[in-house]
Amino acid sequence: MPLPVLVRISIALLAGLPALFTGSRDPLEAAPAGVGVLGARAPLFADGSVSCSGADDLSQMVGIVRLIPTDGGLRFHALLLHGAPNWDYYVELSQEGSCKLPVKFHGFKTDANGFGLFEGQLTLAPGDYDLLVDVVSDPSSQVPPDPKLREIAPAQLLHVTLP
Repeated sequence: MPLPVLVRISIALLAGLPALFTGSRDPLEAAPAGVGVLGARAPLFADGSVSCSGADDLSQMVGIVRLIPTDGGLRFHALLLHGAPNWDYYVELSQEGSCKLPVKFHGFKTDANGFGLFEGQLTLAPGDYDLLVDVVSDPSSQVPPDPKLREIAPAQLLHVTLP
């Protein structure tokens, strides 16, 4: 018996989420007209250290982060494919490798398989920025059972130019 239409549509939408970050349906294509500036994409790694220089353990890729310039700043997506199951996370964006001016975004929880998607908007003046994106377990929760899942960050700073 075929799946109901709503279930089939939901499965198709969920299956397409990783393509937003890795495939042809690139969120950069949806940038506002006239922006004319490319964003940045980087892998996220499970990394137990708390370091402003980004992940030092690159052995376990667990997701992807996208930064997309807009007229008012920066839109970003953090996709976890292998986070701690049923766990609360927050996303923090910092300028430069010294964690200068960190901005914290709350309200992000993974499902039973460790999958989670966070979307946010950061208001920034036009200019060039080197940003570090951390996806960190919420400190109000207990530390996840696997300490490698405490912090998930790109291995390098992400450079973006905002119009």
